Amino acid sequence: MKTLIVAEKPSVAADIAQALGGFTRRGGYFERSDLLVASARGHLVQLGVRKDDDPGFNLARLPVIPQRFALEALPDSRQVLELLRQLASRPDVDRLVNACDAGREGELIFRLIVEYLRLRKPIERMWLQTMTSTGIKQAYAHRRSDADMRALAAAARSRAEADWLVGVNATRALTKANLVAPGELVSAGRVQTPTLALLVDREQEIRTFEPRDFWEVIATLSVAAGSWQAKWFDPAFKPGDDPAARADRTFDRAVAEAVQQACSGVAPSSVEDSSKPVRRHPPKLYDLTTLQRDANARYGLSAKTTLALAQALYERHKVLTYPRTDSNHLPEDYPAKVAKVLQLLPESFQPFAQAILNHGWATPRHPVFDNRKISDHFAIIPTGKAPADLSEAEGRIYELVVRRFLAAFHPAAEYLETTRLAVIAGHRFRATGRVLVSAGWLAVYGGEAAAVGKEKDKGKDADKEPVNLPAMRPGEPVSNDAVTVRTGQTTPPPRFTEASLLAAMENAGRLVDDDALAAAMKERGLGTPATRANTIEELLSQKKHYIERHRKELVPTEKGIRLIQALRENGLVSLASPELTGEWESRLARIERGQETREAFMAGIASTTQDLVQRIRAKAVATPAGSGSGGGTDTDIPCRCGQARLQERPRSWSCPNCGLTVWKEIAGRKTRKTDVKALCKAGHTAVLDGFTSKAGNKFSAALRLVAGPGGGKVEFAFDDPKPAPNDGAAQAPSRRHRRDAGEPGNGRPSRPALR
Repeated sequence: MKTLIVAEKPSVAADIAQALGGFTRRGGYFERSDLLVASARGHLVQLGVRKDDDPGFNLARLPVIPQRFALEALPDSRQVLELLRQLASRPDVDRLVNACDAGREGELIFRLIVEYLRLRKPIERMWLQTMTSTGIKQAYAHRRSDADMRALAAAARSRAEADWLVGVNATRALTKANLVAPGELVSAGRVQTPTLALLVDREQEIRTFEPRDFWEVIATLSVAAGSWQAKWFDPAFKPGDDPAARADRTFDRAVAEAVQQACSGVAPSSVEDSSKPVRRHPPKLYDLTTLQRDANARYGLSAKTTLALAQALYERHKVLTYPRTDSNHLPEDYPAKVAKVLQLLPESFQPFAQAILNHGWATPRHPVFDNRKISDHFAIIPTGKAPADLSEAEGRIYELVVRRFLAAFHPAAEYLETTRLAVIAGHRFRATGRVLVSAGWLAVYGGEAAAVGKEKDKGKDADKEPVNLPAMRPGEPVSNDAVTVRTGQTTPPPRFTEASLLAAMENAGRLVDDDALAAAMKERGLGTPATRANTIEELLSQKKHYIERHRKELVPTEKGIRLIQALRENGLVSLASPELTGEWESRLARIERGQETREAFMAGIASTTQDLVQRIRAKAVATPAGSGSGGGTDTDIPCRCGQARLQERPRSWSCPNCGLTVWKEIAGRKTRKTDVKALCKAGHTAVLDGFTSKAGNKFSAALRLVAGPGGGKVEFAFDDPKPAPNDGAAQAPSRRHRRDAGEPGNGRPSRPALR
């Protein structure tokens, strides 16, 4: 008999087959006398609700809380699912092994596939935290039982169902309650909405900020070797509640002028240096979030673009390891692998690689090797494969990862930091200088060393950076060349960039007052590294339009501000706070440890969802007169559901009964009323010209309606449209000829926020 091993990705399946040995490739899987190895492609199955149980956007019938969730195959997944079904159903296969990623999400991916395919064979678990040959063999030899994994599976399924219930119901109820933007989709979710709240709160700080004048006193002093500037400070200063207050500034002009008058033309009575060694440790290896932050700060790349580039470097070019990771450590069995990668790096990096090898800096005792700090995946590092045919953007991401990899194994940079204190007429002036003693890891970055690992914050004062001080001989007289008063104004906090927003999402646990909930969020924050970029893109999407990009800055729209205000004014503050995630993570961790049941958790989520919808329903307002029952103008186009006519809104046509939405602009092409009539009548249009892809290429396609929640969605069809049955939705086109066209401007689907 044979065992079927199911990996999460094709590349992992290939690694498993190579490590265990003796396999023959057969199309989409590997086989030997006792084993089969196949793979999913990430999530293949999603949660849904049966059509008969789905109230759509009918506020009176919400919430939708399925007794049993339906399972739906994701677009483009049917071929993979069918292969897994055929392999698992073979009479010579007597057990299944889950080799998906080691963690909650990997458990969910596998369990949903098993349930969707209705497989009834015994299950075991390979817990893969390292993809070395030794690690794979050990994971297979020490497989865990199904019973050992049930608690993790229960937590995984609970998280998915809870996100679905809160996200779908909050989105539908807020959309129909007209509390925020009558006639428009109002999406909410556990991760998306608190992230928006971060941006809204920062914007409110900026809008209400009142600048204050302050004054600083600067003395220019000199010795034979040169001059320097020292800043007056108050040694009795104590930090208070005023974040703008500092020891080296005053909000009283008279104080500054009095210091200037007392010190002008007066030689210092004493000038003393105190020095101390300072070590700057190398940065940690990249996880996805820190890579996205650096790429945004250095090159202006969006989080979504950085993820796509890193994914291409992993999948297509095979020069980086798996990028969707939240770890910046490596497995403890990786020192030999690191040594091999160092030897294979391109020639331009070899001086730094050889320094690591020659000095033995990448030893097993190095703190980067730590299994305890690895969950699903280890840090992003180069594979050692020579890069070829990389685009300019891909090359930038590759170089970021390689230099971070090299820097992590170099010693700390060492400085001698000198603080020079001068006393003039009884007032104290201070200057700080720093001299590089040993470059250490900074040598990897050359002239760009100062910017490594530091995102520049426009709210910080540039003069805080230490400068070199001229040498001063013992007892040498010091000249007071000038004392001046410099005027400045306090500035508001900076708007978020993608880099700083990613950092805020990662560290959202710090915003939670409850210590237990904050501890539960410590390892996760808002979202995961793999989902944060998508969350930001969802907020930016034309459909939701909660935030906009202004160059590098992210600015909330009035709609986004109204949503957060409406939630807080109507007793729905939990949806706009990271505390909800903290509470969930705490309880999910208890489920994983067997200290709480899945049934108790889900009962609480159902109750929360009921209360959420009731609060929204109680605050619902009537649609403005003359705007139609759904916030738009009635048209003569009967919806395909047969229960209502479409209503025209500023950016779409939509059905007040089933929620079907057809955008007025799809992939850069204006949608005509005749197109909408054809969609509702026949389920598809003729082939239309004038669409533009994200790459800027023109293309032609038909539009086709596909059944689904909320009236279904609109997709591109690149084959000849076929007549659809008269069942309220069109047949979906074949997998290879279908592409979502649900969101205006970019051809991407629109779904309620589930995270």
